[in-house]
Amino acid sequence: MGQEERPARREKISIIGGGRVGRSFGFLLARAGYRIRGVSCLTLAEAEEAVRFIGDGAAFEDDFAVLMDSRTVLVAVPDDVVAPVVRTLTEAPVSWDSRLVVHCSGFLTSRVLEPLARLGALVATAHPLQTIANPREGVCAMRKCFYGIEGDEAALPAVEAMVGHIGGRCMPIDPGHKVHYHAAAVMASNYFVALTSLCVDLLAQAGVAPAQGLEALTPLIEGALGNIKKLGPRRSLTGPISRGDVATVRGHLEALARVGAPTDTAYRALGLAALDLALGDRNGPSLDRAWELREALESEDPGEELE
Repeated sequence: MGQEERPARREKISIIGGGRVGRSFGFLLARAGYRIRGVSCLTLAEAEEAVRFIGDGAAFEDDFAVLMDSRTVLVAVPDDVVAPVVRTLTEAPVSWDSRLVVHCSGFLTSRVLEPLARLGALVATAHPLQTIANPREGVCAMRKCFYGIEGDEAALPAVEAMVGHIGGRCMPIDPGHKVHYHAAAVMASNYFVALTSLCVDLLAQAGVAPAQGLEALTPLIEGALGNIKKLGPRRSLTGPISRGDVATVRGHLEALARVGAPTDTAYRALGLAALDLALGDRNGPSLDRAWELREALESEDPGEELE
């Protein structure tokens, strides 16, 4: 979208951190009519690259200078850098009264921004519930995703408006349990990638080349995801656990014991989770079969179950 086609200018925003999230967020905000006053990074070169991508703002390597007259500050830095950045910002020669400060961490709550809140800032968090491999893909992914938000009651309307303007959807998070929110995100995204890799490795044991294995698994994965979207997890469960097929599960465990961790331990943990799902389905395994399945999955020696 060209500069002349952008919506009327909204609030001025400064961005601290020009990585994948900072660039993607900045690009979308600029296209939504926000004025990006500047981007600060560890190096000027990185900040200049971020500004070129965003298409608006000035580049800085000084977190003080980037603040200028912005009424909103977006902190898009790694989790372990948020607190040091906040400490630095408390020393900035600016008024924090009624400025909105938002960080993008999925793990940290707005409490990490408390030093700025004591100076009068309104603080909140807005975490895009999406995987962002690079800024260009991030622009597409963040445009329609959910954002986990929490923070000062007075800050949330502005955060909701900002997310809404870029096409996102807000999902309020209980800050006391935000760690569960983030763990869910990690398991659904990062650990799913790891699980897929384990599955490709298992197919390699059966003589399937990795590239072909991934290609073969993709329709299976997409089919399962499609069922989950339509039916929910419980009604989408298929396979030996849902059927109560004890012999098959024992056979898997015997073979995976030779493969070893982490494949073996992942199969056991996910098998127990699948069993809990299956027991809630009227078409699931009988209680006797479920007991045998649990014993097999919890046994440290799969050979014992085969005797």
